[in-house]
Amino acid sequence: MSFVHHDAIALTNSILAEIEETGEIDDAHNRQLYALFGASFLSALNLIDRQAVKKVVCPAQRTFITIAEISAPDTSIIHAPKCPIRCFLKRPYCTCETFSSKVVFKSEITMCEHLLAANLAERLKIIPQVQLTDEEFGEALYLLRTP
Repeated sequence: MSFVHHDAIALTNSILAEIEETGEIDDAHNRQLYALFGASFLSALNLIDRQAVKKVVCPAQRTFITIAEISAPDTSIIHAPKCPIRCFLKRPYCTCETFSSKVVFKSEITMCEHLLAANLAERLKIIPQVQLTDEEFGEALYLLRTP
């Protein structure tokens, strides 16, 4: 991991901590996050606005974030059902292809739009929660079903 990539991670974490502290994204945060993430930042905000980001919790206090796929408005195109995206915040991980290719393998970006949306929603305390039993949680996680 390069120093530049390490600095970008530190800067992102600092911005997210400020957002959590103030409870809002101000103009400076918007500019900084757009400079770091570009269109992915706008996509993350769109996911939050469309309420596609949800936190799944169970009695054992295990959690993950699920991101619903947002369908294209063109109904003439038939899409095969996709597995929902799963994110984990404590040890940042996302099941999307961008995370594995651009974050893990190439270190081109610090996080994908899904992880950014999950982090922002969590830090702003605007993330809806879905309560599942421990068994339902395990099944949802293992089978990648949408709760």
